[in-house]
Amino acid sequence: MTDTTTNAQSTTQADGWEAEQRSLSGLLTLTQRVVNGEFHRRMDAAGYPDIRPGAGKVFEHIGSEGSTIATMALRAGVTSQAMVQIVDYLERRNYVRRVADPHDRRAKLIQITERGQSMRGTAARILQEMETEFSTAIGDARLHELRLVLQEMLNVVAAHEALDRQ
Repeated sequence: MTDTTTNAQSTTQADGWEAEQRSLSGLLTLTQRVVNGEFHRRMDAAGYPDIRPGAGKVFEHIGSEGSTIATMALRAGVTSQAMVQIVDYLERRNYVRRVADPHDRRAKLIQITERGQSMRGTAARILQEMETEFSTAIGDARLHELRLVLQEMLNVVAAHEALDRQ
């Protein structure tokens, strides 16, 4: 990966701050930022400089036959208004299109275009390359364990959110 990962390395700074002081939330946020930055750098190099970080909220949450904005927004944990903005941006660049929902005359489905499918394939390849690099760096077993731990953490947070809504 690029030099952006050096910012996350453990060091003691001149003012006495140590990277080990980061909270779990801070570490997760920094990791997400660095990984997303590297992903988008590679997408730019692959010919997709117009794909922004928010695009994943569409491509990760759209069904194979298309999905409504409300459904994708719910899955992504964002507002419908935010999803509309992302879809509008992607539609102007011919990554997605709006079509009539055959089951609801009032609704529109968002579908991925041929260009969007091509981009999605490139993104999948890049993500696989990055995951292979992570696996090489920390080992298959630790990467698998990381996935399990992160999923468990998501489940705990989701359970707390469900209790809060009751």
